[in-house]
Amino acid sequence: MAKKKMQHSLSRYTFFIILCFSGSISKAAKLDLYFGAFDFSAKTASASGSKCGDGAYKISYFLPILEQLEVGIGYTVILSEVVGGDSSFGLDLEAAYFPLTSASSIKSQNESTVVLIESVWSPFVLLGYSARQFQSVSTQYNGFTAGIGVERKWNSKMNLKGLVRFASFAGPNDSSADELVILGGVSFPF
Repeated sequence: MAKKKMQHSLSRYTFFIILCFSGSISKAAKLDLYFGAFDFSAKTASASGSKCGDGAYKISYFLPILEQLEVGIGYTVILSEVVGGDSSFGLDLEAAYFPLTSASSIKSQNESTVVLIESVWSPFVLLGYSARQFQSVSTQYNGFTAGIGVERKWNSKMNLKGLVRFASFAGPNDSSADELVILGGVSFPF
């Protein structure tokens, strides 16, 4: 009886080792589309102001580089009205770290076996660098971003995503700006 259990245990480990070291392992890139709300405040040496609303939009492309880390490039547009009004827009360079799960689905296959490992809930921490151009004053601000979010497996072609991100920007002539966005959206792994 003990010998049979030992053989069964060895066959599981053998299967795992063969699966890991033979065949190919691939991870999926992602295209994210977000929309949501923003709170923005800015100040210069002579004035300050703030605005909040529902006109935040973001598109990003992420590529996994390590088991729990992916890097991405994105573009954010913030409109003072849902459509139209004053706007800010700019590039985002970001890294997302998934402390509890893999950054993406892991697929391993050989000639006769395919194994797909996917997490249902995947919380993440986001760090990055962003640039914003403001339409009304034709001024560029640059700064660092930090955020937290969660990705929820929806089906084989789409995930749901939520993100809260804070950015602190510096501009010309000792001006500064802070941006807080709360975004929801979808992620398409491919």
